[in-house]
Amino acid sequence: MKEKEQVLSFWKQFSDEGNDPVTTPDLSVLDQIAGYFSPGSYYYYLMNFPKFKMEMVSHDYNRLTGLSSETFSVAQWLEPIHPDDVPHVQNCEKVAGEFLFDFLSPSDITSYKVSYTYRMKTASGGYRNVLHQAVALNLTPSQSIGHVLGIEADIEHIASVPKNTISFIHLTGGKSFLNISTSNPNFIADMETYPNITKQEANILKLVSFGLSNEEIGDRLFISAHTVKTHRANILKKEGKPNMTAVISDYIRKGII
Repeated sequence: MKEKEQVLSFWKQFSDEGNDPVTTPDLSVLDQIAGYFSPGSYYYYLMNFPKFKMEMVSHDYNRLTGLSSETFSVAQWLEPIHPDDVPHVQNCEKVAGEFLFDFLSPSDITSYKVSYTYRMKTASGGYRNVLHQAVALNLTPSQSIGHVLGIEADIEHIASVPKNTISFIHLTGGKSFLNISTSNPNFIADMETYPNITKQEANILKLVSFGLSNEEIGDRLFISAHTVKTHRANILKKEGKPNMTAVISDYIRKGII
C-alpha cells in the first residue's frame, strides 16, 4: 500500500547508518517497562533507529496478531493496521517527526512518550482498537534517536474507536502536549494536564496505571502506603468515579496517560 511505503520512507530520512553503534538497552527490563505502560493485552518491540531495524519483539506478538515473530520488521509492524487507519498513522508519524526533530531540543527527546490509537487486525481476523506508545530509550553520539521501545496495547475495552489525534506525554511530569490535531498540528503545552488533582495525586495516578501497589507507590514517592490510600480516595472524589480503573480509563481516552 502506498501510504505504508510513505511511512517507511518518512522515517528512513531521519535514520543514519553512519552513526556509531548505540548501546543496546537491558532487554531484561523491557517487559516490565512495557507492562507498566500497557492498559491491556500488548506486545512490544525494540527498534534500532539508526539501522532502521527491529532488534526484537515480545512473544505476545504472534498470539495477538497471528503473524510470525521470526520475520518481524518495520514493514511488518505496519501490516496489521486497518486499511482505513493507515492515513491516520501516516499523519501521526509525520507529526511525531516534526515534534521530536524540529520542535524539541535533542536533550528532551527521551523525556517524551508518543501516543496515538488505531485499529489492528488480530489473530482471529477481527480488528481491535490499540494504543500505540513509543519512547526513545537513548540517543546516538550525534544526538539523534538510538533505540525506540514501541508498545501496542489492546484498549478495545476502554475505547473502540481510534482518536484522530496524537499526544506527546512527558514521562516525569513536565509539559505535555495532548490531543494534537494531525491535520493542523500546533504544539501548545497542556499546562492543566490534570486539572482536577494535585501534582502528587497525578504522580500516584500514573503509578497506579503502571500496576503498582500502595506499598510500591509509597516507596517510590517516599510516603506511607496509608497516605497513598488517602490520595487515591481524594482522586476518586475529585473525579467523581467509582474506582481507579474508571479514572485511568477516562484519562487514557483523553490522551493524558
